[in-house]
Amino acid sequence: LVSDEYYPALAKPHVSLIASGVEALTENAVLATDGRVAEVDIVIFCTGYKRGGREDGRPAVEITGPNDLPLLHALYKRPYSYRGVAVPGFPNYFTICGINGTVAYSSLFYSAELHADYILRCIQEMQARGLKSVEARADIAQAHSDALQEELQQMSWSTGQCTNFYLDQNGRNLSFYPGSLGRLRRELSRLGLEEFTLTR
Repeated sequence: LVSDEYYPALAKPHVSLIASGVEALTENAVLATDGRVAEVDIVIFCTGYKRGGREDGRPAVEITGPNDLPLLHALYKRPYSYRGVAVPGFPNYFTICGINGTVAYSSLFYSAELHADYILRCIQEMQARGLKSVEARADIAQAHSDALQEELQQMSWSTGQCTNFYLDQNGRNLSFYPGSLGRLRRELSRLGLEEFTLTR
């Protein structure tokens, strides 16, 4: 690792390196496979460069909503999201470059930065308002998804009866955002918490 900050960060008194896998996540802790428990305020889970997180494409960790429905099943049944960052039925769950969250013809990193900034502003607003949870409203997310799909049907990767990895088994493009980076930036600049269910 080429960095003069990484190893000193690991030596700080408030930092613990747990070199085992994650067994489970609870409301305020990470349970490690070696039996250790680490209390946390936030978890940033990075899957590396494998789509889905594992070699077989499945998620590296099963995320389950309050209704005990796994995220994987929810998205299989009804793949849509709110602005590519939030999924109805999963409060306080945010993702970067989720469904229809990236601009196809531009840097993935810029889309990721826009999403990260949006998520950070959501968390800051939650803290400022004393909110326990925020959850994307299903009706708003579905309307947003339907509008994007209508636009995407007019684009080259959705026409000509061609198959490609952008399209799901129903011919929907779940990978890309149909607009420009400027449009995505404008959309994500508005927080829009009125389009969420807020819990105090």
